[in-house]
Amino acid sequence: MKQISLMVVCAALAAMVVVAASSAQADDEKERTRVILVGDSMVWELGRAMEPLMEEAGYDFKHRHKTSDSIRSYAANNRMRDDLRKYKPDVVMISLGANEALIPRPDSLIKPIKKIVGQVGDKPCYWIGPPMWTQDTGVVKLLEEHSGPCKFYNSSPLELKRRKDGYHPNKEGSKVWAEAFLAWMKDNPPAAAAAE
Repeated sequence: MKQISLMVVCAALAAMVVVAASSAQADDEKERTRVILVGDSMVWELGRAMEPLMEEAGYDFKHRHKTSDSIRSYAANNRMRDDLRKYKPDVVMISLGANEALIPRPDSLIKPIKKIVGQVGDKPCYWIGPPMWTQDTGVVKLLEEHSGPCKFYNSSPLELKRRKDGYHPNKEGSKVWAEAFLAWMKDNPPAAAAAE
């Protein structure tokens, strides 16, 4: 896959959020668009791969992960509200679902998915689906159907190099994942979620 250019990142993020220039700013310096990526342990390497692309393009990018985090636990602990309060992002990216990808009844995730998305409020958002290493039980399809109005990115078709555990993309795989998502994002500006 061709390496994504900083121009593509700039264009993608510019399409996501329109930042009005404040007439009160005498020096015409604009505040950087703040983007946060939150999720499970898959986010650690993905965030590290995305960070230089975002930062070099002039965006304030943060990523926060919790090992073994799940859709249910993230929703139950109201971590989205905590993350929004702490980081004050303009754009939200979520990557959860890998730790529940093989559960027998994925429909039990609908309510927590909707709770997380509802807490995003009116901010533009994306839900980046888990990069599946095997056939899931329907979680990816469920996320696609119920994570709206966040735009859903299906990571499953990507062929990614993995760590020795066979699940987590390694550094190289995460770079491919980040570049694929950012290239897709260019043509898919996010919608704003409805306030909870």
